[in-house]
Amino acid sequence: MKIWGEWPLAGGADNFRKFMQKELVPFIDSNYRTVKNDRTIAGLSFGGLFAAYVLFAEPSLFQRYILI
Repeated sequence: MKIWGEWPLAGGADNFRKFMQKELVPFIDSNYRTVKNDRTIAGLSFGGLFAAYVLFAEPSLFQRYILI
């Protein structure tokens, strides 16, 4: 069954954003030296669309956005 035109796996951006915010970013911060208030997200094509979604849905999650 196609959910979104020719992209059957499209969707779920909010779940992925929540995963990044609640699990991925804390994991990276606890295992690597990071500057917690200086994060960048970059995305190309659908990744750029996702990064744009994050920019509008949770702008404080990242301080820099590279959308291609």
